[in-house]
Amino acid sequence: MKTNLLKNTELILLSFIILAFTSCKKEQQLPQTNRTLNSNSSLSNSSAVVSVSGGGQGTFYADLDGDGDIDGSHFGISVSISGDGSAKGHFNCLMAGNADILGLHLMSVKGKVTTGSGDANGATFSGSAKVNLGEGTMFNDVPFTVTVTPGGPGTGTLQLTVIGAFDGVPGDTKPGNGNYDLPPETVKTGQIKIQ
Repeated sequence: MKTNLLKNTELILLSFIILAFTSCKKEQQLPQTNRTLNSNSSLSNSSAVVSVSGGGQGTFYADLDGDGDIDGSHFGISVSISGDGSAKGHFNCLMAGNADILGLHLMSVKGKVTTGSGDANGATFSGSAKVNLGEGTMFNDVPFTVTVTPGGPGTGTLQLTVIGAFDGVPGDTKPGNGNYDLPPETVKTGQIKIQ
């Protein structure tokens, strides 16, 4: 049974990574919009777009939950942020297979992004997510915020905050504020692009 569970986890992880990279590849093929707006332009600030995309594996460079393993996650990002602060896209964070946290065999945050801000140096986006802790434990419509900086291994970063849940759980950097504030995670493989 453990072998089947491991194979299923590996298949889920592989599917997630393929989806993340496919989304990023499709986003890169889209024509880039002109972000320079002037008074003669018919475009408004709401049409200015910051595109955030990427996928790979991150590391916290630390054992957040005391189980002897360095924690990290697999991630996928495909987000477009308009000049008026509205945004659309998805953020996925998955701890499975060779990435774990809190001793869970599976933990995922699948988020729909609705607001954001940013520029070429970094972006922050928010929305609501389905959080899956495995073994049938799921939470819907959980607010989240993610802050990212661009780059590949050792350079790009992401930081996830789950709002209003899991306060004080191991790995929380600000216990007592009602949220689960993970520390910044550094890209280990893959990349984060902001255009």
